[in-house]
Amino acid sequence: MRFLKLFLCIFMIQAAAAGVFASGGAAAASSGEPWKVAKANFNPSSFPKAPANYVISILSISQDGNFIAADHPAIKNLQQLTGYTIKLEYVLNANYNEQMNTRLAANDLPGIVTITSNTQPIVTAARSGAFWDITDIYGMYPNLARADKGVMNNVSIDGRNYGIYRGRDFPRSGMVYRKDWLANLGLSVPKNLDDLYKVLYAFTYNDPDKNGKNDTYGMTWTGAYMGPFYNIAVMFGAPNRFGVKNGKLTPWFDYDEFYDAMVYSKRLYDEGLINKDFAALPTSEWALPFGRGQCGWHIDCADEASRSAVRMRDNGLMTAAEFDAGMYVDVMGAVANKNGEIRVWPQNDGHQGYEAVSTTGAKTLQDLSYYLDFMDKCNTAQGITILNWGAEGVNYTTNSDGTITSIPAAQIPNGWDITAGWNQFRMLTDIGAIQQPNAYQARHMQVYKEIAPYAIINPVTPIVLMSPTWTSRQSSLNQIIDDAVINFIMGNIDQAGFKKEVARWYAEDGQKALTELQAAYDASR
Repeated sequence: MRFLKLFLCIFMIQAAAAGVFASGGAAAASSGEPWKVAKANFNPSSFPKAPANYVISILSISQDGNFIAADHPAIKNLQQLTGYTIKLEYVLNANYNEQMNTRLAANDLPGIVTITSNTQPIVTAARSGAFWDITDIYGMYPNLARADKGVMNNVSIDGRNYGIYRGRDFPRSGMVYRKDWLANLGLSVPKNLDDLYKVLYAFTYNDPDKNGKNDTYGMTWTGAYMGPFYNIAVMFGAPNRFGVKNGKLTPWFDYDEFYDAMVYSKRLYDEGLINKDFAALPTSEWALPFGRGQCGWHIDCADEASRSAVRMRDNGLMTAAEFDAGMYVDVMGAVANKNGEIRVWPQNDGHQGYEAVSTTGAKTLQDLSYYLDFMDKCNTAQGITILNWGAEGVNYTTNSDGTITSIPAAQIPNGWDITAGWNQFRMLTDIGAIQQPNAYQARHMQVYKEIAPYAIINPVTPIVLMSPTWTSRQSSLNQIIDDAVINFIMGNIDQAGFKKEVARWYAEDGQKALTELQAAYDASR
């Protein structure tokens, strides 16, 4: 039934796209594929200025459901900068792919659409004309032209670009921890995986906060995002999704080190060093226990250090002066495995998806020119500053050296402190005002530099779309393994049960996808 739904979704996408172009909704660059815009058919200066109150409609994501207020000064500031009226729509990240598939099939997309990954429905939609192919024209806009070519390749489909990537630091993994708990227990920063286990055990059973109660534990996990486990698996020596053995691509779960990481993680679970409810805990609640002083270790992005410290301060676990002094919280990269190797799971490929312009929300080349102009202005230094920090005088103040200082949420009126998701359609990251880094931010930036040489690259990233099977089935195939890992950790299955799930992975198109990926890998060498 699931595959029937996917087939119907893809069929409707193709039919909807065909209808758009058959109706003459878009000016043709070529008779066969009018959404592919050639330089010869596009000149930004040839179009008239956008009419007053021209609406730029945007579909973006929110991690926690706290959307920026419609009357927020930051929106007004960006409208003034760009000259366009902004209409924002948000969907929770947890439901985003499902919502996207539904809206693609219904031909119901705004002008700018946040694409989180190139799933099969997205790929099919792009190939069928749901999004403008801007490969040959985005370089006509000075700020969009600054996009990194390598990252643009990472978000491409068939070598073509249908949007500008949502930039992210690479790599950005880190382990945030309570350095005061280490000091209270007379422990050093762990250097290897055995040390890490001992720290998590002590954080659970040795009263690290010295309150005389047994009310802490090591680390919080969430089954909705397996990042902590995959960080540990890569530290053990497993690959980042795929590795290469004797020239052959080998999936992550077929490495002994991956199984070792599962055994290690099961021990953490069995001994109560991670939360027993991790399989059902949503990502929106994942980081909160650290900020409440309940656990002392958190594996995610290194920049989580500042956010965790902010939560501790706001929950009364540290004073403002202690926060400013960088007390209690620190962050580090990976620890060594039994071979002394440092290995880092990078989390991303320099992006978190991309921003596409739909052919339904921007029907003509003239509309496309307005949307690209808006995106270009968003990627000025002033535009990125607004998207990153909100409104000056409301969310931040500017220091004499040009850096900014965030205003505490309690001092911001009218609910205007909520800017979550506002920067999710931001693209470039290396321009705009920077925050005067607090001690935690200064440390996470240092960690980014420290871990860069140890990032483990996924070798199939440049060729992933060369496998139609992997493109269409990777989400469900990944879920087979993730579910099996969770069930193994929780004791619901043993090693034999895990092997059965691996066999199911291969049987349910995993082998077919691997064969296609191997052929593409061999051809690329």
